[in-house]
Amino acid sequence: MDRLTRRSRSRSVALVVAVVTGLGLGLTIDVVRSGGPAAWLARHHVSIPYTARGERLDIGGRALYLDCRGAGRPTVVLEAGMGADSATWSAVIDEIATTTRTCAYDRAGRGRSDPIARHTLSDATTDLADLVDLAGEPGPYVLVGHSLGGTYVRVFAASNRADVAGIVLVDSFDPDIETRLHRGTVDRGPGRTPRRTTT
Repeated sequence: MDRLTRRSRSRSVALVVAVVTGLGLGLTIDVVRSGGPAAWLARHHVSIPYTARGERLDIGGRALYLDCRGAGRPTVVLEAGMGADSATWSAVIDEIATTTRTCAYDRAGRGRSDPIARHTLSDATTDLADLVDLAGEPGPYVLVGHSLGGTYVRVFAASNRADVAGIVLVDSFDPDIETRLHRGTVDRGPGRTPRRTTT
């Protein structure tokens, strides 16, 4: 290999190293400016991978998964939406846990929890009450329900009023949607008239 070829390869390697170093430095600066890796991923609409740190607890012949982090009161309980599980909360669970005790769990048949035959909303909320009691996670609770999870937290709050400090509904179902449909007053969006139903 002659001197000219070696010099050309050396320049190519130096150029690649410079580009990779520049990209790495630029990415590091962007992550820091965003507020850290979690904020950077959220800004780019990328979910943070969920690291399962919880445990499966037997609530009477079947096990449910519960992941509690942090310390403080009230305890925040995160309720996932339809077909989802505790991994739904990967982007926020650690952040909330820096402020207060925070728990996410998997309803029966979801994620790391055992399946169950047909069951009602009331059955699912009884499962949650049994789960937090068994785990030694005392109230009061702030229940956070996403989508269908909003219905679960409303039923839990109605059945366990003394243990609930508040509820937060995240893009949850309208609790009065059926009533409003029958009355013909559902808002169909800006510039559209409410849908009228006939009975």
